[in-house]
Amino acid sequence: MQRSLLNALSADNSQLPPDPLDKLSLVTSATPELAVPQKVFTHFMDYFMAAISQNHPQVVLSIKTYMFDQAHKLGITAKTLNNLRLWLSADGQSFLIQNLNLEQMQGIFHIAYVGGCEFLGPVTSDRLVADTIRLVEELPEASEFSPRTFL
Repeated sequence: MQRSLLNALSADNSQLPPDPLDKLSLVTSATPELAVPQKVFTHFMDYFMAAISQNHPQVVLSIKTYMFDQAHKLGITAKTLNNLRLWLSADGQSFLIQNLNLEQMQGIFHIAYVGGCEFLGPVTSDRLVADTIRLVEELPEASEFSPRTFL
């Protein structure tokens, strides 16, 4: 076994046999199809956080920290909380936040909004929410599930 390991470590990639787990990793790493409310939530939160990041980069980290600090109060599983942490640390990946019910999605948005109000003021936060709603309402999924449901 040690010889096989040393040969594998020193061999060129083209000389190695195909990875038997390669097909499995494609299946497990693929983004699962989300239900319409989760798709709308994904776009809603990505656009909202992108607007904060683009227009107010000096406070986006404070808002994200506030969101994570408050999210445990929503009854979210540990795995989903970890996914929320991953999303907050990397822009534009809220597809990681799955298995949320409507109340939890509303709670996450509410926490983001309150954080926005605290760090940007209510007028700026309201404007960013209104801009986000306008963008998300243009998506095909919004005809089935209104982003205003998260308010």
